[in-house]
Amino acid sequence: MRSRSGIGSLVIVFLAIAPLTTSASVVARLSLDQMVAMASNILVGRVVSQESYWEGGIIATYVELEVSETYKGSFVEGQHVTIYQHGGAVGDLTMIVPGEPTFRTGEDVLLFLEDRGTDSQPLVLGMSQGKFEVTVDPGTGLRMVGRNLEGLELLEIDVEAMELLVPSACRSVPVDPESSPETSERRRRECGEDLLTHQTQRIPLDLMEAEIERLLQLQEVQ
Repeated sequence: MRSRSGIGSLVIVFLAIAPLTTSASVVARLSLDQMVAMASNILVGRVVSQESYWEGGIIATYVELEVSETYKGSFVEGQHVTIYQHGGAVGDLTMIVPGEPTFRTGEDVLLFLEDRGTDSQPLVLGMSQGKFEVTVDPGTGLRMVGRNLEGLELLEIDVEAMELLVPSACRSVPVDPESSPETSERRRRECGEDLLTHQTQRIPLDLMEAEIERLLQLQEVQ
């Protein structure tokens, strides 16, 4: 946790010197499999409130959620939980940490959380990688999830090395982001593709839930 706090401190100095220059946080890209394994809690909830304070020379924000669904961890439906975020606004000063997720009061979210230790609030796993906004598609009525990875530079696994694990028939045909959910799901299972191959693509929450539950079952067996 020390390194992320250090990043936040550097960012606030950087913005004061060059406020018009953009920057990014460099983190490892996490597959859904990795996120499910690493998360201490996976839940859907609604943002109730958020408050920012000065803590140890940086601004921290505490986001309160009301849990509506849980897939992993000890939180239960109806429980109010608080998560910790680096950055925020206190008075006239705003501290921005590139790649940290942002929240809006009333927003519905799917979160992958990691523990910060005993008696500390959890934070979002993998920075913005672990936060998905839940919205309703006006055309279908389906609940969809998507994420905003702005401010993140993701380190990718060596593609050439990974290709040795992927069937050649799957490499020869590129994935079509506009394909139907049924086609995408069939290809993903046949080719072993990660559900989050298209990092910011919106997908049905039901599909995400089913994949989370499948991965949790596999991890229990292992």
